[in-house]
Amino acid sequence: MNRAPGRHLRVKTSLAAAIALWCAVSAVRSAQPQDRPSRSPQPPKGSLWLIDTRGLSGCDPAGESGPKYWRCGPDRKWTAANLKAFLDADDPAVPTAFFLHGNRIDPGEAVELGSDVYAILKAEAQSRPFRFVIWSWPSERIRGRVRPGVQIKAARSDVESYYLADCIRQIQPKVRISLMGYSFGARAIGGTLHLLAGEEFAGRRLPGPAPQRAPLRAVLVAAAMDNTSLLPNGSSGSALKSVDRLLVTCNPADPVLRWYPSMERGRPDALGYTGPAFRSRLGPDWKKLQVLDLSGEVGRRHKWEYYLAAESLRTRLAWYAFLARPEPSPTTTSHLGPSDATPPQVALVVRAAVHGSPLPALLAQSAPGRNAVRP
Repeated sequence: MNRAPGRHLRVKTSLAAAIALWCAVSAVRSAQPQDRPSRSPQPPKGSLWLIDTRGLSGCDPAGESGPKYWRCGPDRKWTAANLKAFLDADDPAVPTAFFLHGNRIDPGEAVELGSDVYAILKAEAQSRPFRFVIWSWPSERIRGRVRPGVQIKAARSDVESYYLADCIRQIQPKVRISLMGYSFGARAIGGTLHLLAGEEFAGRRLPGPAPQRAPLRAVLVAAAMDNTSLLPNGSSGSALKSVDRLLVTCNPADPVLRWYPSMERGRPDALGYTGPAFRSRLGPDWKKLQVLDLSGEVGRRHKWEYYLAAESLRTRLAWYAFLARPEPSPTTTSHLGPSDATPPQVALVVRAAVHGSPLPALLAQSAPGRNAVRP
């Protein structure tokens, strides 16, 4: 009993040292020479973009130069761009959809996972134009003990909230924006929505008054954030003020989210594990919330491929991206049985549903991680 406080102090000290080391390494990486973005012609309506924050230290988000921008051309190759080119592509008639991946994803995998979501939306859009943005953040696996690595990624995803909110606040207010995130990517979206409501998140606040813009839509899949986050006094307590609809998946059979409380002493269950806690305390904004139980379709699995293969989720994505009517059924329970397929097989099921056959492999290498995108 007497040793517990000292042990807890050592854990906190080692975590602080790990975060300091992460900042130092990231600062060195961001100081390396970067490719100078080239000016590209105006992209056609319905474009694919990559925004990369992997070169940013995350220790001083407001004082850094900003992320790198890439645009996928008609030849399916990436071309360096910049913030101005991205903002010049704003069009109130063309919705913008952001996708944020989860933990332990390298740059090439980020493009690959985002391309799968893009393909699904493109098939559902039925020629309606939209701009799709793959948000690539530094979530590569950290060697060593699992718990400190997860804590570092949680802290980094909170920094991503600021980067993403700062990007969105500069987009034309009439552009319809949707956000979709998985695991720690969903956590980052929760903080982004809170910041866009004019609040402070993780010690950071956007400059100037809260941006006045059309309400967003968001999808939080297997969210690695507290299940109390959306409450008025929660860490993302004003997130619902920024949206007209928010979809939250839950899966009480998820074997990874089950251990979320052990990330830090006294932490509640994960939002993606139980769904929002104390929903009656959300006030009038509870009507904006849709909770989708995927335990029947995903089962005891945490991999992104299984969640994306869940039909009850996949069929809702287009509506949340402003690409389909009418609004999906508000049902909160899935009754389909779990799949016995392996993750690669599930990915093929998703791609076959979109294309009629498996998607081709990504082609040549380039700065964003992969030089071509799936059609």
